[in-house]
Order: sequence, then structure tokens, then C-alpha cells
Amino acid sequence: MLALQRLVRIRLTLGYSELEPVLLAGQVCDKTVPACEKRYKNAVGSPIDHFYISHSGYLLAQWPGLCKLRHTNIKGQGRRAKVLKKKRPKPTMEITMTTRRTLLKTVLAAGIATAVSLSAASFAMADEMAKIKESGVIRIAMSGAYPPFNFVSESNEVVGFDPAIGAEIAKRMGVEVEIVTTAWDGIIGGLLANKYDAIVGSMSITEERKEVIDFVGPYYTTKRAIFSKPGLVITDTSQLEGKAVGVTLGETHEDWARGQGYNVRTYKGLPELLLELEHGRVDVIINDSIAAILAMKETGQDYVMLIDESAGVIEAGIAIRKGNPELATSMQAALDAMMADGTYLAIAKEWVGGDIR
Repeated sequence: MLALQRLVRIRLTLGYSELEPVLLAGQVCDKTVPACEKRYKNAVGSPIDHFYISHSGYLLAQWPGLCKLRHTNIKGQGRRAKVLKKKRPKPTMEITMTTRRTLLKTVLAAGIATAVSLSAASFAMADEMAKIKESGVIRIAMSGAYPPFNFVSESNEVVGFDPAIGAEIAKRMGVEVEIVTTAWDGIIGGLLANKYDAIVGSMSITEERKEVIDFVGPYYTTKRAIFSKPGLVITDTSQLEGKAVGVTLGETHEDWARGQGYNVRTYKGLPELLLELEHGRVDVIINDSIAAILAMKETGQDYVMLIDESAGVIEAGIAIRKGNPELATSMQAALDAMMADGTYLAIAKEWVGGDIR
């Protein structure tokens, strides 16, 4: 494995179709770093990927979801430092640009292997509990667009069930909490890039995600539901064929809907989904049942709901970087104590109206 000091970190905007890349896996970049910072033609939204490019110019791995186009020359040669071209065989493993699901698997195969071999690197540090204790602050991330679980209030504060749970966990760990809001489709990438210490944002626990990150919890459960206006009654998922289906970009519901071959339209969060449904720009929306029911109750929207029993119970967990057993144990102990002494139930009643364990 190449030493971390020999990597140049480049973040490029990517879409997932009709791409015109400047640099593909296996190609050599012998231009200056700024010359490599060209945006890709993006036909689908604006997800961001993180490329590690060695000084030989080979693409080693890609990380989904980082939020700014910029580069860092870790070796410290300045912004105009060249990416040195050396003769060596092209890598046998080609990393392709494909769906978010494949990107997560790529992270497992390439990124996590790199992190293990570079254990001294900042993104693969030993357990971070001591660092959090020393700073006195734990940074937790969420979208801020998922009421009543997390949203921005009229006083411009991030409030809801998730921030309340995160703040109580931090209190029991003996530290302050700092809330970071970020786009949902980039939230795992931000965690892997050390932008924050944990995600307390109603993230579904899946086997795919567990290959890349660890989870504390679950701290609540829900189900996948399909919502339509009263004039359109959906009694089976087979009726979604040919319908305009609204989902939040980056959620597991998006992966499922695309896998079914539905006509999928993506949005930034639940409030936008509800507006699109209300104004008839989508026929149905797919979302966690509890959040959508409570949000539509708040807005006074009428709806018809179909619970997708085939999905089973969806568990929401707190995401942290791998290799942090002390942090995981401390957060889990705080969560268990909250559930045992009635604090969790009080928070749940305040924000969602009852126990959702």
C-alpha cells in the first residue's frame, strides 16, 4: 500500500449517468493538480465522490458524499504541485462509476483495506473516545430535513427527536453536543472524512452500510410505507408500475424503488416530498411510516397509506466510523440507560407522540 504522504486527495462532482470524465480508473494524470479539477457533466443531481489518486496517477478508491470540490496536497508541495507520472502496470482491479450500492462495496474492498494498512492515518485512527473526551464535544450529523425527527425550527435551531436523543447521549458521556446538518446523500462520506463523529439522523441499519460503518442501537423502529392522495388508492406495490414515485435522495427507499424499476424522482427531504405529493407532481411517495404520518398530520394533508410488509421492521441506528469500540460502548451504555430510566420515553412522547422502540 502507498503511504498516506504519497496520496493527493481530489474531490470531484459526479453523476450516475451520461458522464464525461476527465479521469477514469487506470488512466494516468500527468497534469498539475488544478488542471485535474474539472467538473463532470452531471445529469442526475449532485452527489459527490472522493477519489484518492496516487502520485503515479492511478485512482485507488472512491468515497461517496463529500460536499465541496477542492483538493489537498498532503505532501505539502503547494497547490501547483504536479502529480508525478511513473511507469508501472495499470491496476488489475478497475473501479467503475456505478450506483450508490456499488460505491459502498467499493469502499469496503478498497477504502477499508487502505485504512487498515494505514492505521496511523487520520481517517483510520485508533478509538476516538479519548479525543472526544479531551475536546469535550461530540459532533453529530443529520439532514435537518426530516421532521419531526430532525428539522430547523423558526428560531433557526435544529430540533426534533434525533437532536434530543443525541444531546442526551452526549450529556451522559460527559461532553457537549455539536449538531452538523448536511445533505443526506453525502452524510456517510462526511463521516468517513472525519467531518463529524457520529450520525444521529434516523439512518436505517442495513447489512450494506454495516460493511462500511458501525452502528449503535437501534434507537427506534419503523416500517416502509407508500403514501398517495385519497383519489389514488394503492393496495399493492405492483400498482406502482408507471407511477411517478417520489423518494428522498440517498435513502434506502430510493435503492429499493430503483431496484423495482419504478419511475423514481428524488428530493432533498420529507418536506419537499410532501409538497410534491400535495401538488400532484408525483403520484406516490415512499418513506418511513412514522415520520410521514406525523408530518402530514402537522400539515393537515389527507393521504392513503400502504405499509409494505415485505420490507419488515426498519431499525434506525447511530452511525460511527469503524474501529471505535470504546466510543460504541459508551454511546450504547448511555442509550440503554435512557431507555431504562424513562428519559427515552419522555423524549419520544414529546416529539413523536409515543414509544417507538
